[in-house]
Amino acid sequence: MGENMFVWVILNYITTDQTIQEVESIQQIVGGEKKIVIVDNASPNNSGMKLTTYFQNSDIVEVIQNSSNEGFARGNNVGYRAALKYSPEFIVFLNNDILVSDRNFQKEVSRIHSKTNFDLFGPDIVGLSSDTHQNPKRPDATSNGRVSEQISKNQALLDHPLRLEVHAWLKSISFIRKPIQRLSRSHLDLRWKFPQENVVLHGSFFVVSRNMMDHFPKQIFFPETFFYFEMEILDLIRKQEGLKSYYSPEIQVEHLQNSSTKKSHTNDSERLRFQAREMVKSGKIFLRVQNRVGELHES
Repeated sequence: MGENMFVWVILNYITTDQTIQEVESIQQIVGGEKKIVIVDNASPNNSGMKLTTYFQNSDIVEVIQNSSNEGFARGNNVGYRAALKYSPEFIVFLNNDILVSDRNFQKEVSRIHSKTNFDLFGPDIVGLSSDTHQNPKRPDATSNGRVSEQISKNQALLDHPLRLEVHAWLKSISFIRKPIQRLSRSHLDLRWKFPQENVVLHGSFFVVSRNMMDHFPKQIFFPETFFYFEMEILDLIRKQEGLKSYYSPEIQVEHLQNSSTKKSHTNDSERLRFQAREMVKSGKIFLRVQNRVGELHES
C-alpha cells in the first residue's frame, strides 16, 4: 500500500518570512507525499503577493490570496476547500509558528489512525513562551456557564480601560505571565501524558481524517467567528455527527504562540483589546451555535 496523501494548510497574516520558514521546514523535514496550501488573509504588507512570487515554481505549494481578512475560521475554510481537491487522506491545519521536527510525522499519524480510527487528531503541543502543554485544550465539553463567565470577564476589560491597561502591562512581564499561564492549566498538568478520546483540541495544530472530510464537504469551521472558540464550536458539531476526536502524546510539536497577533498588534493594550473584543463576540456565537449546530451543513 502506498503512502497516504497529506495536505498541510497554513494561514498567513503579515508574517511572510515565518510562513516561508514553516513551509520549507515541512518540505525538508517531514517525509511522505504532501501538498501545502497557504492562505493569506489579505495581509496589508503585501505578504500574499510575496509568498505567491516566492513559491510560483513549486509543484508542492499553492498560495491563495483572500481579498479580505477572513479571520481564523473562514480563512481556514478557504484552505480546506483547496485541500479537498487533492483527495487527501489527511489534512493538517497548523499555525505558521509551529515547529515539526519528526521526519516520520505522516507515518505516525497514519499508524495512530489505523489503530484508533480518529476523525480529528491532536498531538502534544508544547507552548514555548508559556512552558505549557496545550493539548488537550479541554478534557470535556465547554459549558454555557464557563463561556458566559469568559464573556463577562472580557467585557469588563473593554468597559474599564484602566483595568485593561493594567492587565496588559501585567501580561507583558514574562516572570509574572508564565507562572499564571502554568497555574491556569495546572489541573491539566498530567492529562497531556495520556491518550484521550473525545476531548476539545487546540486549534494551533490538528489533523482531519478522510471520514471527517466526507461529513463536511464544504467547510470544517463554523464561519461566523473571526478569532476564538473555533475548536469549541467544532467540538459541538463533531459530537452531533458522532465523530471521534483523539489526543496522543506519541507525537509532539512546538508552538511559538501568537506571532501574527503580536506582529499586527505591537502595542500590548491594543492587542489585549482586540483579544477581549473577539472573545466576547465569539463567545456569544458559541452560545448561539449550541441551539443550531446543524447550520454548518446548510451554509
